[in-house]
Amino acid sequence: PSPAGDRRKRLLAVLIGLTILRGIIYAAVVPPWQAPDEPQHLQRAVLAATGDLLVSRQEAYASRELINAVHRSMIDHRFWFFRAHSMPAEEPEYVAAFGHPPLYYALCGLVLGPLQTASLPLQLYAMRLLGALLSAGSVALAFAVARRVFPHRQDMAGATTALVMLHPMRTFIDASANNDSLAALLS
Repeated sequence: PSPAGDRRKRLLAVLIGLTILRGIIYAAVVPPWQAPDEPQHLQRAVLAATGDLLVSRQEAYASRELINAVHRSMIDHRFWFFRAHSMPAEEPEYVAAFGHPPLYYALCGLVLGPLQTASLPLQLYAMRLLGALLSAGSVALAFAVARRVFPHRQDMAGATTALVMLHPMRTFIDASANNDSLAALLS
């Protein structure tokens, strides 16, 4: 390997490591359920972990125990307090996300399979960490594309990749329980 190749590999390793670290920090600091649609994405992933990857809307509504457990967890973690409004008078219906391709939920099912008896917040954090890892894959791809576009400019490859890695909203969304991190990686 050439010295330039070694530098590129080290730079990529640092960027991937920082992406994962940044994702872990975001995943840990944001209170449970405070990222967009996390209750619905978690429910769909939990159903996938039990073998219901293509669960219908009716089957999801029938999983009252799961819906109630998510709602109780939202109360326990002061979901409505952080949203600056009071808890609704009636129990809201947070039912599994639909209309999304099942690949993300299949991956979550693999991650959540061994955690089926764990608390819902722990399962949520596992999904968030999966998102951080998928984000690292996007950063690696951004680096590879930038290297291709700027073959003789390592600084441009590093800068382009850092821009992808350091975008605050991207980090927030990738380090939450949703399918956007996989969509970004695949696109």
